[in-house]
Amino acid sequence: MSNDTPSDPSEPADQQPAPAPKDRHVLLSAWGTFFAGVAALMTVATAVATSYVAVATYQDQKDEEKQKAANDAKDFAERVEFTVTGDNVAMIDNPNRFPLSRATMRFAGQGRDSVAVVAEMRTKMVPACSRLSVSIDKVFSGKWINFSGPDSKPEFWYATASFEDRDRITWTADGSAAFARQSEGEGSDTGADVKFVSFGANSEVAVINKSPRCK
Repeated sequence: MSNDTPSDPSEPADQQPAPAPKDRHVLLSAWGTFFAGVAALMTVATAVATSYVAVATYQDQKDEEKQKAANDAKDFAERVEFTVTGDNVAMIDNPNRFPLSRATMRFAGQGRDSVAVVAEMRTKMVPACSRLSVSIDKVFSGKWINFSGPDSKPEFWYATASFEDRDRITWTADGSAAFARQSEGEGSDTGADVKFVSFGANSEVAVINKSPRCK
């Protein structure tokens, strides 16, 4: 006969011991480290994305500013007009609120023995809201260009004009179209059959009045 005492049904069954507090702390610490790492990665990713957006935005702004400056310069130049009238008067009309720097007019004439004579008139500037008018007949009158005889006076051929804007960009025109930006190396005419004569904006040749297009 067994001496074992019968178990009391009212007594709870055997249970597994609860995890030690130390194990619980280790588990919580591991999860905390994991979440901290995820948070750190998200912070880095957010910072990188923010930096990229900032750089892209800055570059877009610079591109827009550059394009706006180019458009403004083009609009400025296209408002300037260069024309040659039927009575041989060349005019640079500047209706802008800023002057034209290093304004230059070139007058080409066919001289004796097929020698081209280019008279170049340079001014320091064409003031804002002004029109510069030059008598081509006076340019080739012989007072500023030394001709060898009365038959050597050149016959007017064509005229061109150029100026520099506020950004020191050179613009040119020949009277047939609006001023266009001068390409690098353009405007350096040379040759043995061309005689260049330069003179300033003499009041006997050039007259400056207010531009009728200036508002």
